[in-house]
Amino acid sequence: MLVIGIDEAGYGPLIGPLCHGYAAFRVEQHGLSEAPDLWKLLHPAVSRDGKFGVAIGDSKALYSTEKGFSILESSVRACIACAHGSADHSHFDLNTLLPLGDLENLARDPWFQNSNPRRSVQALHDKRDALSSALAQAGVSLLALGARAM
Repeated sequence: MLVIGIDEAGYGPLIGPLCHGYAAFRVEQHGLSEAPDLWKLLHPAVSRDGKFGVAIGDSKALYSTEKGFSILESSVRACIACAHGSADHSHFDLNTLLPLGDLENLARDPWFQNSNPRRSVQALHDKRDALSSALAQAGVSLLALGARAM
């Protein structure tokens, strides 16, 4: 069974465009009578609030000026590593998740020209490994993830 999710995030010109993100999962050996509960299948490797594991939840609840982007960014990086293999993605340019046309359009906006891609130097191996292990144990594969800037 495929489980595909979408979400939006963005605070406009303060920190960037409105973006829509997506993720697609394959869940093996699951009855077709109802959708699988990925929160239960991947617990405790994931949490909605970021208090443990990889935070996968509403960006407005996970981001604050005190916490910054680190919780959101580390979660995206852990998912990228699981979707694209086990390579170290701590320095992966997150802007490359956007299609080339979106990046070209963003480059024309004055507020975006002075921005630098966010790069994490935080070690993400523990989160990546925990998520990868939980996915494997639950028979779940992260097939794709990406974003579009509006």
